[in-house]
Amino acid sequence: MMDKQQPVPGEFYRRDPDQLYQIITVAQDMDDGECKVVYQALSGEFPVYVEPLERFGRETNRVRPKKCRDVSSREETIESKRIQDGIAQPEEIDPDGLEEGTVNPRLLEFLDASTNQEKLDILQKIRREIDDKLMDDLAMSMDLTLSGKDVQQKYKELQNCLLTYIKYESARR
Repeated sequence: MMDKQQPVPGEFYRRDPDQLYQIITVAQDMDDGECKVVYQALSGEFPVYVEPLERFGRETNRVRPKKCRDVSSREETIESKRIQDGIAQPEEIDPDGLEEGTVNPRLLEFLDASTNQEKLDILQKIRREIDDKLMDDLAMSMDLTLSGKDVQQKYKELQNCLLTYIKYESARR
């Protein structure tokens, strides 16, 4: 992987337009010393893969977080939002309208949040759009298992977890 930077844990990559992966780590094979990338698919059953670093670099492209995109990407993002009362609003997403294997844009927005407060704000903003699968995906992204029987109970659980994280995050600073 001479022309690309080495993957960093937490970065996102695409193999094709509808498959997103997150880097877990770069490891060294004990037998032959070859560097391998350990990464996880962010859709379906969320399988974890190991692939030689060279091949991974040839077959994937890094996806930069929205806040780091250049002007042309920002213009595309703004064009994809609708205007309401003079303010750009995110498009409403019909979870049933997503194709198999695609990542829900609301999940990506949640994953891009850098603080628990941002995650809570996003959770509250998308409350009416959340279905059971999205709720499970949001919880999984935070290594949480929700025990609620329906979306509303799970929403309250996730909201309470985020509020607790926020309380103790700020108390330690």
